[in-house]
Amino acid sequence: MKITINNLGPINLFEFDLNKDLNLIFGKNNIGKSYAMSAIYLIVKNIINKNWRVNVFVAHLIELIDTKHFKEYEENSALFEEVDRLNKSIIANINKKEEQFDITKNVGKVFEKLIEYNIKEDLEKSFKNSFLSIDALKNEMNDEKFSIRVELKGFCFSIVIINSKLGIDNFKLNKKVIIKQSKINRIIKNSNGFTIHYNKKQKGFEIRLFKNIMNSIIYIWYDETLRYNKDKINNIYFLPASRSGLYNAFNSYASSIAELSKSRNFFEQGLQLPTLSTPVLDYFLHLANIKAEVKDNEYKDILLTLEENILDGKVLFNEQNKKLSFKPNNMSKELDLSFTSSMVSELAPLAAFLKYIIGKNKKALIFIEEPEAHLHPDVQIKITELFAKLADYGIKIIISTHSSYIFGKINNLILEKKIDYKKTGSYLMDMTEKGSVINNNMIAAPDGITDENFVDTAEKLYNERTAIYERLNEDADK
Repeated sequence: MKITINNLGPINLFEFDLNKDLNLIFGKNNIGKSYAMSAIYLIVKNIINKNWRVNVFVAHLIELIDTKHFKEYEENSALFEEVDRLNKSIIANINKKEEQFDITKNVGKVFEKLIEYNIKEDLEKSFKNSFLSIDALKNEMNDEKFSIRVELKGFCFSIVIINSKLGIDNFKLNKKVIIKQSKINRIIKNSNGFTIHYNKKQKGFEIRLFKNIMNSIIYIWYDETLRYNKDKINNIYFLPASRSGLYNAFNSYASSIAELSKSRNFFEQGLQLPTLSTPVLDYFLHLANIKAEVKDNEYKDILLTLEENILDGKVLFNEQNKKLSFKPNNMSKELDLSFTSSMVSELAPLAAFLKYIIGKNKKALIFIEEPEAHLHPDVQIKITELFAKLADYGIKIIISTHSSYIFGKINNLILEKKIDYKKTGSYLMDMTEKGSVINNNMIAAPDGITDENFVDTAEKLYNERTAIYERLNEDADK
């Protein structure tokens, strides 16, 4: 899955490849890193978690087709209008008795409305919760339109703003849909470039043909979303910046937030708790609903390294007060996270996710903002090694960072071939007059990632130090 963001907040252009396993986003402050991560999180979450709505729609559609009443269905009328147009197009072309005809355009229109039906409502509410309003999404540094392009193997589409609401536009099906006349019953033929449906000339076959075409649309949707969900990502997690402070601040009314957060998409104007974004609310919801049972998973060695070699103690969940605590190895009592070191309180949520939330065989996607916060450089390097090992277990990692130590360790891991550079995404955001864009000079290669981010600052400090020495030497000579 590839996602291209155009003109969101301070961003002019950001291109992201979700097929990469370990992803690093670099850039100065206020350049759009959090905007990009939040938008990607919301889109992926809404795409892979909404297959149940398609099930309901298809079951009802088949019933309506059988009774020939689907034109009268008022809810989601735009979708059913396109279904009606597709049906009429099929019948008209069959009546023309052409040997074969292309219905790709009509199928694409149905598909576009199906995607809108499936994800638009929840996606719009998520974006409102995260960016205050839909109109606030626009980049005010230029006159270009906001859009987010989502590209999957079978199809692609754009998320746009239409009359202060999110809409789906510019849908493209990546294969042609053809109908061929046939004298015998033939199965559907699929190839990389096209799908052929065969029409046997007999009474009532138009309805069966139409059903087959609709089922093909659903198959493509499932192949791209359910398969993606099953094979690559089946759960998404977001660990925001200042995660320890957020966790400690909201523990006092954890149960209230947890219950309200579960129902936030049922509120017409969105959940009116905050200015808290959907990713932050999701983060807290996961932690607030932990069950004390330790998850059985394949990466216990990573959790053991984190607790024993870095934290020097265990992160625990107290069922009575519904809070995380920390038990140092050299103490018999548990400490509230607010009374631990900043390193422990920052890394405890990550340990909790690994220990209590992400279960066995989970192909997870984890977003982590500024994992280096409050960590000594030595610990930053150790955490980077753990990220690389998590990627080996099939857990995709996306981090935003200002750490030259994380950057340097990633380079060493690539050189050692402990990380595949082809599966490493490196994104440097540079500011332009129109907003931030990706600097393509900082892409992972066999010998690592070229430093286009930290080197200028290091060189500036070096030159400053050299100038100070020169002045000191001049003063000494006087």
